[in-house]
Amino acid sequence: MVATPLSDSLDWVLCKLNTATSSTGQQVNWDSTSEPDSSIPRITDYLSFDKHYAVGVMDRKDWGDSKLTLLEKFTRAHFWEHRGPSSEPRAGGAWDEKDIQSIQSLQFLGGCYKSDEIISKDYSSRLLEKWAYLPVWWNCQSFATRLAFLLVESKDFRHRIASLAADLHVQIVERVISFREETLRTAGNYAGGAAIGTWVCAAVSSVFFPPAAGVFAAGFVGAWCVGAGEAAISDIYHHIDEKRVKQFLVNMKELETRFSSLRDFHIYIPGIP
Repeated sequence: MVATPLSDSLDWVLCKLNTATSSTGQQVNWDSTSEPDSSIPRITDYLSFDKHYAVGVMDRKDWGDSKLTLLEKFTRAHFWEHRGPSSEPRAGGAWDEKDIQSIQSLQFLGGCYKSDEIISKDYSSRLLEKWAYLPVWWNCQSFATRLAFLLVESKDFRHRIASLAADLHVQIVERVISFREETLRTAGNYAGGAAIGTWVCAAVSSVFFPPAAGVFAAGFVGAWCVGAGEAAISDIYHHIDEKRVKQFLVNMKELETRFSSLRDFHIYIPGIP
């Protein structure tokens, strides 16, 4: 699995959170002939939800070929990715050099013994069937982590993938809570400085203590709502929460009817009843 910078076309809501894209602190040398996992920072070392994630496969002989540069190796790889609500998913295609050189981190997820055709037809296409896109909560990350989980057979690697997905989820929850607190504080100031501590504590509790899982399926209200008053904004948030969490759970249950093994993936996600 690879991580690249996020753009508005992939998930505009995450971009609007104004999060600082974390740096890996290491420039990838695409002329290196080392194996990819020893030359590119690991996703788990620089895990960040404000990234685009994709799943790639590369022939073993190319992976370990000391005569090929990293760029040449990845030119031969094939990728599967959800590219946002307005773009067609990429199912087994090659990336151009610009896309490859945008890779910031990588996670080796184990061996895959399935052909590109099988991956596309039996896994990627079936995952994306009736995909109900939700900004932040059901996007490229949701697709990539689940596809990776399905493609590997090792229990150890499946555990690592599910744990990675859970860590991403917690990061999103924490940022959503922070964003809400900032927004409601601003609204409270406009409304005469009303206290928001009780509401925020309730929001945190509803995230981490199931089954009250509403908050982590949040929607975002734009700048137009600032000044409308704390209570009004809180009501809007809760209304969107209920709708989002319902769709989030429906999406997961729908996938489980096609891939029963995803039940073992979803139990890792915090707050799922």
